Amino acid sequence: MLNDSDFIRYSRQIMVPEFGEVGQLKLAQAKVVIIGVGGLGHHLAHSLAASGLGEMILYDGDKVDSSNLPRQLLFNDADIGQFKAAVAANRLGQNYPQTKISAVNEFANDALNHRIDSDCDLLIDCSDNFDTRHWVNRFCVTNDIALLSGSVSHFDGQLSLYHPQLLAKNGCYHCLFPQSMRVSNNCSTTGVLGPMVTMMAALQSLVAIKYLSGIEQPLGVFHRLDGTNLQWRQSQRLADPDCPVCGSLQQKDT
Repeated sequence: MLNDSDFIRYSRQIMVPEFGEVGQLKLAQAKVVIIGVGGLGHHLAHSLAASGLGEMILYDGDKVDSSNLPRQLLFNDADIGQFKAAVAANRLGQNYPQTKISAVNEFANDALNHRIDSDCDLLIDCSDNFDTRHWVNRFCVTNDIALLSGSVSHFDGQLSLYHPQLLAKNGCYHCLFPQSMRVSNNCSTTGVLGPMVTMMAALQSLVAIKYLSGIEQPLGVFHRLDGTNLQWRQSQRLADPDCPVCGSLQQKDT
């Protein structure tokens, strides 16, 4: 049950009929892993902590740089040279004690496989490189974890929720972006404006809160934002039966 303090703090969320007290309770009991605490990740972590999420674990081996500050608003000049995950966990933990927040100051890769929590309710990928996204996808498929993947570069934003129970129909991240594609575009190579990052992080947060609280939403959909023309495109994802990551599991789901 929510106490009086929680009712007051989260009253505007609880007033949303589709969310309500039940949604708030589910959110307070949820555990999320966030990979990458840069442009997308730090905004997302801030929003989820403020909303009353129960627990989050932040993974990032990167350190704050002056070039981050125009779009990574949780950090300031005094944080330069410090680990992003540690700074974010400390700052958000002070402001939102209702959420248990911990940091792992390392990049997600196979060496960390045994340390990533497989009992989380949702893994959110905010990384900025193709190899990490594919590693995260394999980890989620193997451990039957829902994956919310988002990315932004230049004026292009992408977002999709991969549900482990829908592999046979909608597939995984590899089905949509085969590793052989070798995508090289990211913020460091093509640049990005701060508002694009903020918009995509807000949408990730919205999808995450809806998923964790049990609000129905379209699944198996790939969302793409064209920031140049302010156009939003959606397309249905389809599974690749020959996918080397989830192909064998698709057969079990059929």
